[in-house]
Amino acid sequence: MIIGTTIFRMGGEPAYSPEFPRGGPAALFSIEVLAVSDSPTLVATIQTKNHEDGTWTDLAAFSGMSTVGLYTKDATGLKQLVRLKYTFTTTDAADAVRFFVPEPSWRPLE
Repeated sequence: MIIGTTIFRMGGEPAYSPEFPRGGPAALFSIEVLAVSDSPTLVATIQTKNHEDGTWTDLAAFSGMSTVGLYTKDATGLKQLVRLKYTFTTTDAADAVRFFVPEPSWRPLE
């Protein structure tokens, strides 16, 4: 079994996860970077919107991910729908990252 998703920088356009319904107004998001090519830097941005909204809003961003490891980001103020946007801050079209995104740890606001 192959676990994870691999994305390449290629032309530099963002890649997006499928949208999913929120499980609470706040959550801890995790991304486990499994492998990296040469020296890419991947940024994941948590985006959110309500069904009636026309555009997505950037809510929080992970720090640049350039090495294998576990990265986490806490986010509050989630609307009805959530997705992740992936962008590279590097310029090599061959830059690639393999990663796994588990389900967020949803929680109510305190």
